[in-house]
Amino acid sequence: MMKYAHREKTLHRCCYLGLSLCISVSAHSDSVHVAVASNFIAPLKDIAEHFQQDTLHQVIVSNGASGKLTTQIMHGAPYDVFLSADTDKPEQLIDRQLALSDSQFTYAIGQLVAWAPNSKDTLSDLKEGKFRKIALANALHAPYGKAAEDILSTLGVIDVTKPHWVVGENISQTYQFVASGNADMGFVAYSQLHTQLDNTLGAQASRLHKKFDNKVSNGSVWLIPAEMHTPILQNAVLLVHGQHNQAAQAFMRYLQSENAHAIIKRYGYRLPVNQELPEQTKQESQQTQEKDTSEAILELTSETSTDTD
Repeated sequence: MMKYAHREKTLHRCCYLGLSLCISVSAHSDSVHVAVASNFIAPLKDIAEHFQQDTLHQVIVSNGASGKLTTQIMHGAPYDVFLSADTDKPEQLIDRQLALSDSQFTYAIGQLVAWAPNSKDTLSDLKEGKFRKIALANALHAPYGKAAEDILSTLGVIDVTKPHWVVGENISQTYQFVASGNADMGFVAYSQLHTQLDNTLGAQASRLHKKFDNKVSNGSVWLIPAEMHTPILQNAVLLVHGQHNQAAQAFMRYLQSENAHAIIKRYGYRLPVNQELPEQTKQESQQTQEKDTSEAILELTSETSTDTD
């Protein structure tokens, strides 16, 4: 539970369609309702906590597939800010005059991985058909699903794998399919595995990120080269509903701040070149990005397994 000093009262705001994460705040603060793509929910919680501490504004978060959130906005959902997992959905809202065109910017660049918890070589297993079920997000609603289909097409295995697909409505459900064993392989967001490593290893994760930046506690992970799929540019836009909301405007500015950028990088996303981190951290960031973009299949070592106990 988040705690805040110098606040006399708290209130709990209702959540739209049951999807929202409600955060307690001062009764004297303004609020911003943020609709966010499922892949970005973990870093957004972190960003929201810091934003609230710094500004005393309330953040209400609703998450889901970008396509589903877009449909909700078109049907009048009272969101102020939309953080999509692509660029198309914000453009659709701008075309319908439901979002402000001059407010749009890319807040993160997603990275896709193929994860097989019981494999030693994800790419080989994928090419050789050594799997029962493959999980991927619905390409109609989730940009990560479209990127996954691009990969399968590039590898020339889209037709032979299609009968084995388990399709999630969003990237969070796709991750759960693999984590639960309902699929023995899946295309998920790198940030999801990055978060798993943090949760599993706690304080030791920082050291292991540097040594095994794309490893998790079990299985094999293929960090897919960006050139193999449509870039996952994730855009933010201020919605018409929030155009006069000071908390919404402040949140959009905060999302482009150095503090927010550091959090976004920490969760395994890249930043656009024009939104890079400050000079003092740029070398570190560049080294991480060079390592992240390398094409590699990594079998998890005994050191990682030992550290998870």
